[in-house]
Amino acid sequence: MEKIMVYKSTYKISSTNLTGTITKYEIDGNKLILNVNAKEKIIINYYFDTKKEKKFFEKNLNLGDIYYIEGTFKEPTNNTVPNLFNYKKYLYKIAVAHIPSAS
Repeated sequence: MEKIMVYKSTYKISSTNLTGTITKYEIDGNKLILNVNAKEKIIINYYFDTKKEKKFFEKNLNLGDIYYIEGTFKEPTNNTVPNLFNYKKYLYKIAVAHIPSAS
């Protein structure tokens, strides 16, 4: 039987904001993926509404920038198909306990 990893977060699911430093980012199509160091590591996925918004981030986002981010957290879910990649276990291995909830 596989050992289940548990990472204890300092954030509560009801948390609605954080301030953190951008350590890595990637823009892929209309999606922005941010790695942020706050009280702990957070991975944020954001989807651009317009091309203008995307261009703004392409021009103004820099490593080391400090951002105030509003949203809600959720616990990642386990994979629904056995023996496939488990995103929740992957996140726990890199010490990420929460992901932003889609609004």
